[in-house]
Amino acid sequence: MSGYDNLSNAVRAQAALGQNNLSFPRWATISSYDPNTPAVKVMIQPENQESGWMALGAVGVGSGFGVAVGPGIGDMVLAVFPEGDFNSGAIIGRFWSTLNQAIAVPSGEVWLTHKSGSFAKLVASGDVDVSATGNANVNAGGNIAASASGNITASASGSISLTGTTITLNGAIALNGPISQTNTAGGSTAASLIGPLTVTNDVTAAGKSLSTHTHHENGAGNNTSAPN
Repeated sequence: MSGYDNLSNAVRAQAALGQNNLSFPRWATISSYDPNTPAVKVMIQPENQESGWMALGAVGVGSGFGVAVGPGIGDMVLAVFPEGDFNSGAIIGRFWSTLNQAIAVPSGEVWLTHKSGSFAKLVASGDVDVSATGNANVNAGGNIAASASGNITASASGSISLTGTTITLNGAIALNGPISQTNTAGGSTAASLIGPLTVTNDVTAAGKSLSTHTHHENGAGNNTSAPN
């Protein structure tokens, strides 16, 4: 055997040895999910052979925080097997499929949607659209500040409640509806105004009309009695 043949055989042997540590990415569908790890088992396609548990990749990860989306059974993924070890695979991507059809996101927009219909969308106009099919809960350990260069509108089919040790309103206040005061907390119901106060219609105090009440006349030079 010539030296050239020996060299060729050595090259082929090394190539074959390298192939033992090489595995191409494989399409698969998720068959099991452990949210605590997090890890998944998948059915390798087209053989439809189930894998062992493998790491599930995420958009962003940290120590106890990150960006995570829990997968569903049947989701299509791309699995890789470093160094050809089918016992230590990892999921590096999740993909739309005929089972999980894509949402039609316009170019340049960012959508976060949920199967319930709730969503947060950064749209092309610069608007941020947020919608919740259930409750929207916001909690802060510190302050919550909201400001706008235009108007702020809050509306509800039911009631709107504000609770605090002090509620301060700065600016002109326009009221379109009745005002009532209750004392469910059991504290003081006293109220004071700096004024001036202008009332278009009547004012009733302690059951007495300001515009129509009368006083008993006690004679010239004497004070009148309390309002009737």
